[in-house]
Amino acid sequence: MQAEAFVPGHITGFFEVIRRNDPLRTGSRGCGVVLNKGALTRIKADEAEHSSTEVYVNGDSCHCPVTRSVVEQIIRATGKNYRIRVDHFLGLPMKYGFGMSGAGALGTALALNKALSLGMRLNECGVVAHKAEVLNGTGLGDVIAELTGGLVLRTEPGAPGIGRVEKIPSDLDVVVYLIGDEVETKEVLRDREMVTRINAAGRKSYEAFLRDKTPRRFLEVSLRFARETGLINEKIYLASKSLANYGVTASMAMLGNALFTLTENPQEILGVLDYPCFIAGIEKEGVKI
Repeated sequence: MQAEAFVPGHITGFFEVIRRNDPLRTGSRGCGVVLNKGALTRIKADEAEHSSTEVYVNGDSCHCPVTRSVVEQIIRATGKNYRIRVDHFLGLPMKYGFGMSGAGALGTALALNKALSLGMRLNECGVVAHKAEVLNGTGLGDVIAELTGGLVLRTEPGAPGIGRVEKIPSDLDVVVYLIGDEVETKEVLRDREMVTRINAAGRKSYEAFLRDKTPRRFLEVSLRFARETGLINEKIYLASKSLANYGVTASMAMLGNALFTLTENPQEILGVLDYPCFIAGIEKEGVKI
């Protein structure tokens, strides 16, 4: 039994952490853009005497606790034992703020559901993936955005079917620069002082964006959020200033050492800075199975 699913990546520009006792109602309020690059997940499942799971990322064995959490939730619900192999093929780097953990979790749920013919709906798969993300501290709003597609305003926190979102029209492309080392999302979210700053700036950013829900305003508010929280490091800040000299507003991907912007003319921005970079389109429809 085999199946696969593609889940796009997601860059958050600004956000507010909202924690509740129920992980399905825990999440974030904020805004981000869904990319047409992401994670392709393939599942091979066979009935077995005892359940086991192997996970690989781009061919290399991986512990991947979020993926394993998704598999465990779904297999436990079937009441049967399976030998599961999960292969993630990533089109974006991990730990740079591209929502790859959420994409892998959602892809696993979607592909496993298909491989085992469980008949789960999209939102039900999203619930499993969101719960795995929240419990492992790796994400709060990527899954619901990746299911939605587009430039996504998260108006209420929570898993798909519980949280609420609004699509903001945009036909722009995304240009991204990778600047610095990987960032562990869960380490940032464990820092209470940082979360306090994030929430203060996030609330202000959300209210400011509501007054002018446009891609340009999204970038402006995101850059201000990055600066007010102190999440933006000196390299990324200086890189954003360099792009500003070309009339380009760019901000930090949350949470990762990457600088991004939305533009009608991606080729004019690509290569302006001396860092690895790439162009992506906006994925308007979300997942593909």
